[in-house]
Amino acid sequence: MNVSARSSRVRMVAGHSREKPALVIEINRTVSQLRKTMRRNREMFPPSLRNQLSNLVGHSARIHARNLRYVHPGMKKMAEWGECSERQARANFSMLKAAGVIVPHSYGNGGRRAARFKINPIALKVWLVRQGAKPHPTLLARLDRFLTPKNREFS
Repeated sequence: MNVSARSSRVRMVAGHSREKPALVIEINRTVSQLRKTMRRNREMFPPSLRNQLSNLVGHSARIHARNLRYVHPGMKKMAEWGECSERQARANFSMLKAAGVIVPHSYGNGGRRAARFKINPIALKVWLVRQGAKPHPTLLARLDRFLTPKNREFS
């Protein structure tokens, strides 16, 4: 293994190098592949939506890896992920919710109705195809693997 390929998978923790777990590497590849897929149709996927959705999928996959079901990042965090304003992040979130990609579960007592939600992998795949992203079959399989709960709630 050459040095550059290895250095991308090794991180320093308290002065010691440690390789990332294989699951984290696979999730990161999925996020990267999703971002590249959405980049094919730049008119339908503005940069803020691409970044916000891909980071949201990665975050959700990491949550599922811990056997938790719901994610609840705030709009400030999603705006950070999308590299946009909170208003634009809220608009992106509303569009994904209207398309059925994001399914709200419960509302908390946060400022603007802080919600716990999950990503519907079937709706996400259908939405990507309808928007003209042409997702590769390996991406579709990875989305199923990382986002589908064990009990198949969305089927």
